[in-house]
Amino acid sequence: MFSARDLRITPKDPAYQSIRKMMSTIELNPYECELLYGYPYVVGNVDGKIVRGPVLTIPIAISTDGDVLIVHPSEETVRFNSLPFRSDLDTAAHEMALDRLIDATPGFPLTTVDLQTFCKSISREMQIELQADLEGTLKKAPAQPRSSMPLRIVDSAACFVAPKTSYFAASDLSLIGARGMQGRLQKQFSAGA
Repeated sequence: MFSARDLRITPKDPAYQSIRKMMSTIELNPYECELLYGYPYVVGNVDGKIVRGPVLTIPIAISTDGDVLIVHPSEETVRFNSLPFRSDLDTAAHEMALDRLIDATPGFPLTTVDLQTFCKSISREMQIELQADLEGTLKKAPAQPRSSMPLRIVDSAACFVAPKTSYFAASDLSLIGARGMQGRLQKQFSAGA
């Protein structure tokens, strides 16, 4: 997210087999899954539910160069993952705070200053702890969150396979929306003529 450069993973790298499996999963299911990189992570508890998820994500792709796996951004858009901060008890004020955070999501590539400013905003808006340096360095993965652990942002990252919004559903909804708009325009034109 910081350098916008390719990451080369050799067979000696401890993550090699996991990344190779993710590449195979995406190749078998490109319409249903996408590969994401997430950093930093939020961990803890919300309304009795254990939470561990990325704060920011970016779609990535994996290609090969001989036996080397190459991980690179497939889009130049960083996304704010608001799911860890949502609950069934959200108020209108909480929703407005999430909307402000979505609007304030930093651009790509990230800078340390932009990420630190954004995470301070999350800490303020969501009233959670900020326990991360946010300089792109990774710490040991945090222990499994316990039910009494408040939410906090930590210096962790991961590549993972996530469900993708269905292309066909999105296409169908766009078509339905366009048809609805055409019908309204025809009614307005007929009424005015």
